[in-house]
Parts: sequence; structure tokens; C-alpha cells
Amino acid sequence: LGTGRLASSHAVKRFFQAFSFCRIYQFRKVLQDLFIWRLQNSKPQEIVLGLDTTVLNNDDAHKRHGVQPTYKKVKGFQPLQLTWGRHVVDAVFRGGKKHSNHGETADQMLVHVVEKIRTEYREDVPIILRMDAGFYDDELFETCEY
Repeated sequence: LGTGRLASSHAVKRFFQAFSFCRIYQFRKVLQDLFIWRLQNSKPQEIVLGLDTTVLNNDDAHKRHGVQPTYKKVKGFQPLQLTWGRHVVDAVFRGGKKHSNHGETADQMLVHVVEKIRTEYREDVPIILRMDAGFYDDELFETCEY
């Protein structure tokens, strides 16, 4: 393709600025609605969710506005993702310096998705959550017992 055909950093910035909080909420809602639709079609007897962050490495980018150092010692971003198999259930774009369990994002994400599963799929389906040591936190464990 060549770099001449890629969007400039200013074009990408304008693109992302077009996403208001409302649009981001709608995008997350679409991901969650697709997840419920998939559950209703596949009818699993248990649901195994994965909660993790993904480091997006921007070290080689010529222009990298907004990147922050990550725990992997690269400049980039570190979005939080909730997955079911190969499908993204929910995602929050975050700066690279954010720890896995930063703030209440993971907690709120889990509460919301579990409530959605219980009300729109099945109230009694077992939900198994896989996460690494980055989420080792008593408050999050209390949420998981909810």
C-alpha cells in the first residue's frame, strides 16, 4: 500500500473526535446486543467470559498522538476487553498507562453484562470469568460473587 495512501494523524484524530460519548455508548450496546443474539442462537449451557487488556504498540508509528508508556515498555494504548470465545462482548479504549483494573471500569462492565445475560438470555446459566493477575482485587471478587 505504501505510506502515501494511509490517513494522516490529523485525519485519524478528526475521525475519532466525531465519536461522541453517545456514539461510543451505542457502539458498546451493539457489541452487547450481538453477544446476546449469539447466546440466544447457540444456547450454551455455560458462558465463559474473558476479561483482559490488549497492548496496542505504537512504537514504530511516525506520528503517535496520545500514546502512553504501557507495562510492556512500549508507547501505545491498552483497551479493556470482555470476550466470549473469539467475539468481543464489550470494550473500553484506554491510555497505555492504565493498569488492568484501573478505576471501576472492569467492575461496571461485568455488572452490566451479567445483568444483561440474566435478563435477556437465562437467569440460571452459569457464568465463568477468566482473568489474569492484573485483576486480582477484593472488590472485583465481591462483584464476581454478585
